Amino acid sequence: MEYCCGSRFLSCFDVKFELNFPIWVLYPADGPVWPVSFGPYTLEVNPDAAPLKGRFPLIVLSHGSGGSPFLYRELAAFLASHGFIVALPEHTGNNRDDNSWSRRMENYICRPRFISQSINTLLADADLKTVVDPAAVGVVGHSMGGYAALAAAGGLPWTKDGRLVPVDVDDRIKALVLMAPAAGWFNSDASLDNVHIPILLYAAEKDKVTPPDDVSIILRRLPEPGLITYKLVENGGHYSFLTPFPAGLCSPQFLPSTDPEGFDREAFQQVLKREILEFLEKNLINC
Repeated sequence: MEYCCGSRFLSCFDVKFELNFPIWVLYPADGPVWPVSFGPYTLEVNPDAAPLKGRFPLIVLSHGSGGSPFLYRELAAFLASHGFIVALPEHTGNNRDDNSWSRRMENYICRPRFISQSINTLLADADLKTVVDPAAVGVVGHSMGGYAALAAAGGLPWTKDGRLVPVDVDDRIKALVLMAPAAGWFNSDASLDNVHIPILLYAAEKDKVTPPDDVSIILRRLPEPGLITYKLVENGGHYSFLTPFPAGLCSPQFLPSTDPEGFDREAFQQVLKREILEFLEKNLINC
């Protein structure tokens, strides 16, 4: 069954860091949808529609460094139309409009923190708290979003100069999807010893940002290899996991819009959406 896709924005206040960050939420709803613009992007949704009655799994989708939640809009809408509530936080100081935290400890601490706070925010929201299944929470992360997902799920990240990043573990997270994750943070003994949940792990063959050799750190470090489903995307690049850009934004100079020669991002996205849906249904609904 496919549902109408509702859309709304929430705001979360972080007491410790004294800042607000926005959360874009897509969810199953009743009623029609129509094209709505989000900056240069368009998605067919019903803004502020009443959520469909029931209990639905919650997915937090964490964007890459210097990125945006809207770069994963079609994946998020696809999951929402198939019975998931999808929360997409914009990471303060590490997004397209403000990347001032890109290489700062605040970013490494706050990225996983914002995942947990996104969960808290939806569970406290007057409209959404009654339809979120708190026992079925997953995280999808791309690049630094993959770092955040692993850290929030129990990974112990270390900086290149040997400092342990102080992050809190969120044991509500029951499954992870990692797309070309920034895995180098976990390349030390016992870094992933406390991660014991199913993981769908993607690496892209032609990725120059998080190459397959780096991503394989996760394969080597996780204590239960049987929990990992690993997929190598042939001829794929680091940005192949992003929703295709409108034609007017595509340019060889705009790297996120580019793929290795001969790679069909449109076709891959259809496969990616189905694979992620199947994995999440298996591990959050039919587990």
